[in-house]
Amino acid sequence: MSRSRLLCLLLLAAVALPLPAAADPAEAPPPAAAGAPADARVVRRLQRARAFARGLNRAFAPVPAIDELPGSDTIACRCEDVSVAEVRAAQTDGAHSVYGAKLWTRAGMGRCQGRICGWGLARLTAAGGDVAAAGYNQPRIPIRPVRLDIVAAALADDADQIART
Repeated sequence: MSRSRLLCLLLLAAVALPLPAAADPAEAPPPAAAGAPADARVVRRLQRARAFARGLNRAFAPVPAIDELPGSDTIACRCEDVSVAEVRAAQTDGAHSVYGAKLWTRAGMGRCQGRICGWGLARLTAAGGDVAAAGYNQPRIPIRPVRLDIVAAALADDADQIART
């Protein structure tokens, strides 16, 4: 895998995957690619990206009253047409995490895979409590839909690079 592709994957992982609340994202090392030592430039870029994401989260944090806005008929997940009432009913039935709400209601299982509704589901599931404690939906591969011809072209490019070395 080329260094630029590895950098792109690491940056996507830094932005897309939430970190545990106790960990400082700027200090956490990125995962090493296939046991290879991490490139110092990639680590610095990843740390800067995580610090930038933390700054955005602080600057644009939602107001606490946002939890009171949705009514029971409000759609929580557009892809699967799941309402706030269905998510709250799932909580009453025993779904105490975002993943549990997903299993009970299919919220977050549609075309966007929770990228649109995930934050709102976490807020609903937390019910005014700690959103980090509610958890999150683990991303599934592929993280974003990719046409097969693009995947085939990328694999062919990698094979050509390997053959030249």
